[in-house]
Order: sequence, then C-alpha cells, then structure tokens
Amino acid sequence: MFEQGDDIEMDMAAPPPPEQSNRTFGIIAGLLAAVVFLSIVCMALYALVYLPRQKAGQSAQQATIEAQNALIARAMTQTMQAFAAGAQASPTSVATSVPTHPLASPTPLLAVASQPPVNAAMTATWSALNTQVAVGLLTPTATQGAGMPTSGFADDVGLPGLVVMAFALIIVILLARRLRAVPTQ
Repeated sequence: MFEQGDDIEMDMAAPPPPEQSNRTFGIIAGLLAAVVFLSIVCMALYALVYLPRQKAGQSAQQATIEAQNALIARAMTQTMQAFAAGAQASPTSVATSVPTHPLASPTPLLAVASQPPVNAAMTATWSALNTQVAVGLLTPTATQGAGMPTSGFADDVGLPGLVVMAFALIIVILLARRLRAVPTQ
C-alpha cells in the first residue's frame, strides 16, 4: 500500500467561514415557545377554573327549575283538593229578609247569583293553572346529558392538543436544523 516515501497529497478543505449571529431565528424560536407555553397555560386555566364554574351554574339552574316545577305541582294538587272538599260540602241556604217597603225603581231588577257554580270556578282555576304550566313549558330548560354532538374530527382527536403538538414539532425541527448546522470542535 503506502510506503514511507510516497508523497500523498491530501486535499484539505478550508474550514467553513464562521456563521454570523442569527438573531431572527432566536426571536422567532422564542416567540413560538412563548405561544406554546401560553396556550398550555390557557388550556389549564380553562380546564381548572372556567369549566367547573360553568358546570356548577348549570346544576344550580337545573335545581331551581326542578324546585319551581315541584312547587307548581304541589299548588295544583292543593287547589284541586280544596275544590273537591268544597264540592262535597252541602251548600246551606241563607234566609234573607225582604224589606217591607221596597224602593221604587224605574228600571227592572234582575236576579244574579252571587257565587258562580262550583264547576265554573273549577274550570277557571284549571284554565289558570294550565296557562301557568304552558308558560313553564315554553321556557327553555337544560336537560342533563344533552349537549353538543360529539361527531367530527376535532372531537375525536382533540384539536387544541393537535395545535400545541404542531407548534412543539416545529420547534423540534428548527432546533434540530440549528444544532446540525453548528460545527463541532
């Protein structure tokens, strides 16, 4: 192979010129890292602060609606029980005395019953209660378990997590390129 006297010319390449300071890259990498960090902090705050408050408010609203419905049902039951007890009692006739000197009047006098019959009173009460129930049914109420549909790409894989991972991978790519370009000594 090679002997001592052989003159071998090796082509030594000149060292590469020193790289200049790349401040733009550092600024962009810092901004991307700050965006990723802030998004993680915001997601944590959302999950730990906002969601529990929202769920507590919904459950309190649901409890209020259920209490109002129970109150209306109890009032309807008591009203019907009172009317049923009133209908079973026998009406007593009250004797009234007729004055001996009736006053003369140019207009004829019509006899009008002072109390409506029990059926008319029950009908009026039922109408009023049914109106209250109908108004209550028209008020939108939240139901448990009903929410946004869980169909779609973002719901299956978690869109915020994908965005954070995309930023993290971009930073990894940029750092790998930067480290590969730095000459080792």
